[in-house]
Amino acid sequence: RDRTPVKVALKPVAPSTRWLTVWRYFIVAGVLYSIFIVPYEIGFVPHFSTAMEALTNFIHVAFIVDMAIIAHTAYWRSGQLITDRRQIRMRYIKGTFWIDFLANFPFEILLFFLPDHIGNIPTVGLLSLPHILRIHRLFQFLGNWETNPNINQFTARVIKLVFVVAFSAQLVAVAWHMI
Repeated sequence: RDRTPVKVALKPVAPSTRWLTVWRYFIVAGVLYSIFIVPYEIGFVPHFSTAMEALTNFIHVAFIVDMAIIAHTAYWRSGQLITDRRQIRMRYIKGTFWIDFLANFPFEILLFFLPDHIGNIPTVGLLSLPHILRIHRLFQFLGNWETNPNINQFTARVIKLVFVVAFSAQLVAVAWHMI
């Protein structure tokens, strides 16, 4: 019997598949959840319910899976589809990998070594703060909308502005409440 190890070679994901489009909408929903819930958690709620914690943990896992999907998704360059796995990974590592890594790193594991509160702020809230970096995924998504010929660019820009204003207003409200 042949005992040579079997190498599983995953084919790159085509960038325009239907399931990938649905996945991107799901990730945008997760980004919106993260950028609005994390500041809310810091400013108003020291501990979430078990259901909210489960949802937050599910979203964390989804973002880690999303990093793997990005690292295996083909892309277009100069009208040519790039499917070489090494080029795909290198593009991701040179691009947004480190932002994604910081945004998805589970800093909450440091709770075992830190006090429950730092000043008036719950430590879990401070350790969740890097998750706000996921906002760059929302801007990537909306940037793709702006360049899509099937979508009104003015509408895409207005939607982007609404998100920026809403997020900024929430951050100001949380800071005001904490003061």
